[in-house]
Amino acid sequence: MAKQSVGLVERHLEKGVLALAGLVLLAAVAQFVISSPNKIELSGGETVTPGTIDDKILEQADRVRTTILAAKPDDPEVLDPTPEFLNKLDPIADAGIDVKLPRSVAFLPEVPIIADFVAVVVELQPPLPLPKPVLTAGRSRLAVEALSEWAPRMEDDVFPPAELDYSEPVNWVTISAVWDRAAQISANEKYGKGRQFALLGGVEVQRRALRPDGSWREEDWQTITPYLRAKLPPIGEVAVVQARDGTPSATLEGMQTARQLYELINDPIVQLNMLRPIVQLPANGDPWAFPKIDGMDIIAQDDEFFNAEVPLDYKANISNLVNRYQQFEGSREVTAQSVFNDLMKTNRNPTDEEIAKYWKDLLRLAEEEYFKGLAARDEFVVNSANNVAVHVANKTFDDSIRTIATRLVEKFKENPLPRGPRIPVGPQSGEPVYVAHLQSPVQQVWVIDGNVGSVAGGQTYQYRIRPLLFNPFFGQPKSLKNPDESKAAFLRGEWSPASEPLTIVPETQYYARSATKESKEVTFELFRWYEGLWVKHSVRAGFGDHIGGELRTQLAEEGRTLVTFNADAFVLNVDNNRPFCGWNRVGRDGVRYGDPSPTTAVVLSDAKGNISERLPDLDRKKPRYSDVQKQVFVYKPPSKEDRSTLIPTGGGRNPGSAYGPTSEQEMIENRGRGNTPEGERRPRPSPRP
Repeated sequence: MAKQSVGLVERHLEKGVLALAGLVLLAAVAQFVISSPNKIELSGGETVTPGTIDDKILEQADRVRTTILAAKPDDPEVLDPTPEFLNKLDPIADAGIDVKLPRSVAFLPEVPIIADFVAVVVELQPPLPLPKPVLTAGRSRLAVEALSEWAPRMEDDVFPPAELDYSEPVNWVTISAVWDRAAQISANEKYGKGRQFALLGGVEVQRRALRPDGSWREEDWQTITPYLRAKLPPIGEVAVVQARDGTPSATLEGMQTARQLYELINDPIVQLNMLRPIVQLPANGDPWAFPKIDGMDIIAQDDEFFNAEVPLDYKANISNLVNRYQQFEGSREVTAQSVFNDLMKTNRNPTDEEIAKYWKDLLRLAEEEYFKGLAARDEFVVNSANNVAVHVANKTFDDSIRTIATRLVEKFKENPLPRGPRIPVGPQSGEPVYVAHLQSPVQQVWVIDGNVGSVAGGQTYQYRIRPLLFNPFFGQPKSLKNPDESKAAFLRGEWSPASEPLTIVPETQYYARSATKESKEVTFELFRWYEGLWVKHSVRAGFGDHIGGELRTQLAEEGRTLVTFNADAFVLNVDNNRPFCGWNRVGRDGVRYGDPSPTTAVVLSDAKGNISERLPDLDRKKPRYSDVQKQVFVYKPPSKEDRSTLIPTGGGRNPGSAYGPTSEQEMIENRGRGNTPEGERRPRPSPRP
């Protein structure tokens, strides 16, 4: 084989290829590792690469954040929500149901309780104590009604109708004092803007009874459940939990509860009834009354709640003040009501023509009274007249009269009683500017001890009260030095001083009237408060006898009623030779005593074992004996003229009881000396049909 020769190029070609590949590799490293082809040029001319872009973005974000924090926001434009939007927030309105339903939960947007609040850490301000309360008392037959629960926008007269067929005779005590609301708001100023308000959640009351030895003891104070027509829904404590950052916080459910409670008791009508609750109109007996305190104008104080929003030029006067206590005061007689009841006092069977004429005359009178009351803005007259029309529509069997009554009810609905100025729906030219009603610096508050069996006759009591104030930090633990204080809905302060002692007149009173020396028996006069009437019975009792008895007495036209008298006392001894000095009044202030002479003294023991002594010569001169003697009911049958002119409904015994009692004026003047037989319940005219 011939030997081949290799040139210089061929000999070093491999090395050249390797060198070229190395150069390409070095260029790639320089291009993609040492420098980058991916570059961004910013608006300022600066260029960033993948290695520097993250730092640049972080730097820009910091600048934007600083700008936002330092900037002052513009005032936002507030737009009124459309009616459609508001309806969607309330399922009842959205469903087109035009009724008022008690709702314990408000259908409102989720908003904070208080706006414009700057967080501070504070200690709670306890409620300021109330001054010594004053009392009024009486005995009436009140309706035993089921309690309803207050709800936002619930009107003052929206209550379940009380069935006076279930009314009961009760002793009642109204305990009242002046609440210095301005002083409480001033004390709350440390809370900061939006939290210095003072909202009442009711008044707590305690009572103690005088001991048999005549002493008062601190340990005898007992909390009393007050008489109420409506109450707040059950409210528990709000749970406090730890947030992620370790700070205390309320649960979402707790914050919702706090918001709803604030909206509820901030409602003007609810707040009014927390301050000054009222009872149902008593069927008979004493008219309910609250204590009159010097300088307190209750009607003017109520105006703040009935007209929560008023025009700038608003001035309170007789045309816009609502007297919700007028039905208890007996200041005037409601014509439609009184005529109605006067026509119901007999049970003669009327003819169809008489009944038809009676219904038509009554409807004509109701229409006249309605528009008179409307012009005077007298809510009680308006409601009474409306109830007459509703009653006729429900009771008559004549279709033509029912048609007239139904049309009259519709006419009344088309002409409702204005309930004070309202906030305009939207801004319109020429419309007055509405502002919040000025708050009265002081408010008279009271609470009623009047549940069945609560107040016992013959006992002597003292009362003390304290306000329940809404906790402005309820469900807001972050703002308090002691977060646990945010759990409770209401704040309690010190009790007021004890009231003056009040003795409740016993339901049964007895007095020694005369004595028989031969038989050693004493005649007692017993007085019993029976179904709103004071009735009297005389019994004789000697050694070991129980003082009591039964009497059939005429209380109404229907017949005699059996009344039981029980003094809960026994005769232990009768002494006919007790020395006694009688006396006679001389002049205006003088008294002349006679010589000692023997008289009768009787020693008694009551059901509790207390021993007492009575002398007929002394009992006859007691002012209480004279007072109750004047109130004894004496039945007077209606005259023949009354029987021939009055037209009944023909609905059985006392058919008028289906509608209402005698007029408030007549009831108050008689003070329970009516003609209601046992078992009859005379309902009051309810505010609504």
